[in-house]
Amino acid sequence: MTTHPPFDPAHPSVSSVPAWLTTGKHKGPQGDLLILTVRVPNATLTAVMSKADGENWIKQIQGEIDGMSSLTVAPAGALPTFDDLKR
Repeated sequence: MTTHPPFDPAHPSVSSVPAWLTTGKHKGPQGDLLILTVRVPNATLTAVMSKADGENWIKQIQGEIDGMSSLTVAPAGALPTFDDLKR
């Protein structure tokens, strides 16, 4: 089995770009559905899922977040803001 990164490294929106998350519910013939839309400047993805699928997404995302460091590194050449200097 080949392992791929969780993103396309050649895609232009992999860099630091604004992203928006919109959520909502829809009553479908089989019951409530979760509607989750992720937007970046050049793409939109909408996922429609059951409650169980949404809970699985939450677990997966939470697992990734729990494994992250709280350390944030500024890009080379970045200047501190006034708020940074007050800390």
